[in-house]
Amino acid sequence: MNGKITYVTLESDAGMHTSYEVALPAVERMLGHHHPLYIGGKGFEPTGEFEVRSPVDRDIVIGRFQSGGEKEAHAAIRVAKDTFPRWSGTDPAERLKILRRAADRLQEEMYSLAALITLEAGKTRTEAVAEVGEAIDLIRYHCSVYEQSDHFTVPMGSGRAGRSRSVMRPSGDRSAGA
Repeated sequence: MNGKITYVTLESDAGMHTSYEVALPAVERMLGHHHPLYIGGKGFEPTGEFEVRSPVDRDIVIGRFQSGGEKEAHAAIRVAKDTFPRWSGTDPAERLKILRRAADRLQEEMYSLAALITLEAGKTRTEAVAEVGEAIDLIRYHCSVYEQSDHFTVPMGSGRAGRSRSVMRPSGDRSAGA
């Protein structure tokens, strides 16, 4: 589908149904698998496993996923803290490129993701495709806002000390007790 995806445009687009139907068999082949837990690219031994079934049909096993505990939560926080300096030090234009590439990947996988959402959450195909489209739009919108605001650099005016500006930067983890 070309152009902006909305519920209204989806309802009148027969191509959406065709694209969804093409994606569905590949998604169905992925169902029921075991999915390991990765944090920062490192696999973790499961503390337990849980099964997710489709609300559409309780006989459909979406997959088996690993339960994370306190150890995994601490590992995820550590990875986030360790990664933050590199991300915050990345040139803003490069961060925008990375986020736009993520939006492009979501766009490429829109119908597969929508089929998975339908099976996993019980949404209609129209709702699922629109949900993926909204996620893509949100990423692209915030990239545009960030770019249009000169990476959140705002001139504050002049004073005796000269010109000043406000520059918003990523500030990192603000979770309590972490």
